[in-house]
Amino acid sequence: MAQTDKPVAIVCRTCGSQHVSRDAWADWDSARQEWVLGAVFDYAHCHDCDGETSLDEVPLAGTCG
Repeated sequence: MAQTDKPVAIVCRTCGSQHVSRDAWADWDSARQEWVLGAVFDYAHCHDCDGETSLDEVPLAGTCG
């Protein structure tokens, strides 16, 4: 998914829910003393459908654009 200047919501393609997650890993950064996002993988999960899904970007409600 491409980044955009306009705010978007990421939603489940099946049900439209924003209650979604992506599979990722985090790397420990000793200098910053925090976890930083290392990679985001293709797998997406919808917690409302309770299964694998595809994700869509939609304009964020309440924003001009």
